[in-house]
Amino acid sequence: MADFLSQDQISEFKEAYKMFCGDGDKITKDSLKSVLRQLGFKPTDQEVAQMIKDGDTSGRGTVSFDEFVSMMSDQMRKMDAPDDILRAFECFDPYGKGSITREDFNTLITTGGYAKFKPAEVELFLRLGKQEKGDGVDYYALVKAITGAPTA
Repeated sequence: MADFLSQDQISEFKEAYKMFCGDGDKITKDSLKSVLRQLGFKPTDQEVAQMIKDGDTSGRGTVSFDEFVSMMSDQMRKMDAPDDILRAFECFDPYGKGSITREDFNTLITTGGYAKFKPAEVELFLRLGKQEKGDGVDYYALVKAITGAPTA
């Protein structure tokens, strides 16, 4: 299994894997398609087949837990580094407080030249970065929650 993953991350992957398996012990095309539809996606049969093919290193047409962890850790490696994400947020924090206003965050995440997020996704991010006091977004807490990496 990926050496850089924490036990908490592996446990989270195990829970996600169980959700994707349904009643079985492997992720199949049908179980993957079902979960993706429950999550609001509308994958085609061809897209689901490609996802299984990408994750199936054994050639059995299913994805085992070890293959799933490998696939997820590969995706994590492709994410921006936590320090890079923090530096991006710092551009909107002129006083270096470690937080930005909800309005600035909402503008940044919904109208920037980046991926466009749905209102429910924005609300999730806001909850992950909720400050104990005030109405701002603690971007250190948000980055830690998203990446699982400790932040300074």
